[in-house]
Amino acid sequence: MSKNTNILITKSPSLRARLEHHTKIFASMCPDEILDYYDNYETREYNTTLMLGDISGFTDLTEKFTKTGVGGPSKLSETLNSYIGAMVQEILSHNGDVVKFSGDAFIVMWKLQEGMLMRDIATEAMQTACIIQKHFGTYDTDVGVSLKVKLAIASGITYFTSIGDPETMSYYVITGKPVWDVKFAEGLCRGGDILVAPSSWQWANPRDYVYEKLPNGIHTLIIACSAMWYQARPQDIYNGIVGISI
Repeated sequence: MSKNTNILITKSPSLRARLEHHTKIFASMCPDEILDYYDNYETREYNTTLMLGDISGFTDLTEKFTKTGVGGPSKLSETLNSYIGAMVQEILSHNGDVVKFSGDAFIVMWKLQEGMLMRDIATEAMQTACIIQKHFGTYDTDVGVSLKVKLAIASGITYFTSIGDPETMSYYVITGKPVWDVKFAEGLCRGGDILVAPSSWQWANPRDYVYEKLPNGIHTLIIACSAMWYQARPQDIYNGIVGISI
């Protein structure tokens, strides 16, 4: 930004307010990890719990909207934004950081903070997943396609790295065993499932959940929370409360 532009923005309250508004919009689309360390290109290591969400029914929905002709793609985007946006609102309200969107999927990170235990972030992720499935697990669209979300959870050490050139273009990657664990667990899920890897289930209080073990004896399928400590607002799914773009 040039010196003259800076002077113009400083002298114009309307331009300054507009810039701040646009900055907030772009910031809402970035993970907190990027906002906190935007100029840090070193690999950072964290104890985390990850949750991978994947929408089933997306392919059928795409075909339906494609056949509608003009406006189909925008309606598809609007439907996904409404559905995923409601879930994102719950995630953010429970301290999750949505670190990546990929079409009809997303990855959320809970990072161990000072004074916290791994049990805290693993439990928060599992409780958030229960809330999502209870209130937003199934979404009946206006074209006759039902969307369902699959949720997989794993814990462990995750590595976060920014790559690229700060003067041109940068990207970020997350790696570590929890990334592979949630990907593997998601492959075992059906729409509406919450599947937890042993790395997260070890921190759970089994009395807080209705659950069963998968036949592989490794993963735990959470059917419900025995006590829901927070009530979400199911009407939010129709309000488009989170301005994300898929």
